[in-house]
Amino acid sequence: MRRLLMILLLAAASLPGAVFNFSSSFETGTEGWTIKTYGFVLPGGTGPVQVASGGASGGYLETEDTMNGFLFFIAPPTWTGDFTGGTLSFYLRNQNPGNYGGSVQPLVWLTDGTTNLFALSGPTLPGVSGVDWTFSSIPLSLSFPSWSTNPSSLVAPAPAVVSTVLSNVTQVAILGDWVSRYYGHPLGCTIPNNDCRDITGLDEVRLYSSEIPEPGTAGLLLLGLAAAAGWRRAGRKA
Repeated sequence: MRRLLMILLLAAASLPGAVFNFSSSFETGTEGWTIKTYGFVLPGGTGPVQVASGGASGGYLETEDTMNGFLFFIAPPTWTGDFTGGTLSFYLRNQNPGNYGGSVQPLVWLTDGTTNLFALSGPTLPGVSGVDWTFSSIPLSLSFPSWSTNPSSLVAPAPAVVSTVLSNVTQVAILGDWVSRYYGHPLGCTIPNNDCRDITGLDEVRLYSSEIPEPGTAGLLLLGLAAAAGWRRAGRKA
C-alpha cells in the first residue's frame, strides 16, 4: 500500500501542476543572477550589483545598460522546468523615468532553448512617477494576452508555441532596460550622472505555482487512492 502511494505521488509530481517556488530578495547578494542583452553576445551592461538598502524591502539588485539592445536580468540556472499555470512576480525601479523609451517593452523573456517568448508590457513602466518601485505579476498561462516571439512586436504566437515554451523553460529573464539612450549613446546622452544613465533596480522576485494541484494531477491522486483502498478491502475479504 505504501509503495503504491509513493508511486502515485511521484507520478503526480511529474505532471503539469506540480508545486514549485523560486524566490530572490537580494538581501545579502546577487543570488546567482546575471545580465545579458537579447541579440548580442556581450552582456551589454554593468552589474548586476547588489545594493544593501533602498529596495522594495531591504536590499535589491541593480544594473546599468551600456549598449544597444534589450538588457535583461537573468535568473539563476536552477530556475528551470514546467512553469505552466504559475506566476512570475517582481518589483522594478527605473532610475530615470523621464527618459522612457517607448510604450511597449519585453518585460519578461522566457525560452526553452529553441523559441523565445516575451511577455510584453503596456504603457505602464517602473517608476513612472519618479523612482518608485512598481510591482508586476505575469500569469504563465495561455490566457495572458500579450505573449510574443518578437521583443518589439505585438503579434501573438500560436497557443501551441506558448504552451511548448512554458512547459520546458530553460531561462527566466526580466527587463533591466527602460531608457531609450544609455550613457554614451551615439545619438546623445553624454552627461556622466544619474540623470542620463540607464539604471534599473530589481527586487522581490517570485516564480511560483498554486499549492493546489491542477485538476489532472488531483484526479490521478484520487483515482489511485480509491483503487488502492478498493484493493485493500478486497484483500481483507479474501
